[in-house]
Amino acid sequence: MELLIIFCYLFGIVNNNLLGQVFSPDLFNISSIKHLLSETVSSNMLDSKAGSSAEDEKAENFFVAMLPQKIPFFGSIMKYFKEMNDDIHDYSYVLGPSGEHQPSFCGHHECQNFTLICKNDYYEVRRYPAMNVIKTTTKGSILKWGYLEGIYKLFKYARGRNNKDATFPMTVPIMVEENRKMLSKSKGISITEPLNESLVVMLSLPSKYKDNTDTPLPSDPQLHYGKYPDNVVYVKMFTGFALPWTWSEKAQSLIKALVRHNQNITDKAYLAYYNKPSQIFDRHNEIMFQAKEIKTDVSYCHNLI
Repeated sequence: MELLIIFCYLFGIVNNNLLGQVFSPDLFNISSIKHLLSETVSSNMLDSKAGSSAEDEKAENFFVAMLPQKIPFFGSIMKYFKEMNDDIHDYSYVLGPSGEHQPSFCGHHECQNFTLICKNDYYEVRRYPAMNVIKTTTKGSILKWGYLEGIYKLFKYARGRNNKDATFPMTVPIMVEENRKMLSKSKGISITEPLNESLVVMLSLPSKYKDNTDTPLPSDPQLHYGKYPDNVVYVKMFTGFALPWTWSEKAQSLIKALVRHNQNITDKAYLAYYNKPSQIFDRHNEIMFQAKEIKTDVSYCHNLI
């Protein structure tokens, strides 16, 4: 439960709604406990002298035990979190907002186009065309949530913080790029670590913005318009929240599969972020490593076993 509380707090979804009331930063503050359980718990149980840690712990434990009864859907959420982060292997295609078919995991957002070259039980090989992006550089690493500030800046840009005061739905995914180096590559075992404490966070522009002449340019000096070149990536998909330790586990799993299949990659690793923070169910995340060179499509699949 602590994991869910920390996540919701860090992503700033503590608002005047049910989730905000349940998962506030003061969840384990005794006054908050008294307020939430005033209809259920006897005041004698929660009234304690200041500084009485034993009584505080008693109230906290009782509060945790009562949550599934006080909030009916809480038990389902906890069950989901225990079963989250499963790998995804298949998906369907639906008609997207741009009028083109796109993967169902994009939801109602316009999605980056890609060509599926081939796939196996461990990853997909995709080719992405060049795209127009708004990007920013932030300090930190994926494992330290360094991309949160960048996502917030891109959200503000799409909500009108640009030279045309234009607002538009954000496309998906938001891409977080990190340079990582391979420390070991032998016998199917591989380990990577960040090259530096720097991330590039990117938002692809909607298809209606063809070039720089009609693109709303950011008002924030830390955001920049640019073109991202076409590339080929190896992709691993999984459900749930892309928490740092989950990213690390899935990234290592992907790297090991690529080493076994003799696939050559660059130093660029990506986290593809598809869902808004307040979405609890049906989440989709992707980890990507960039192929070292763009070859004829079929050559990527020769090593798949």
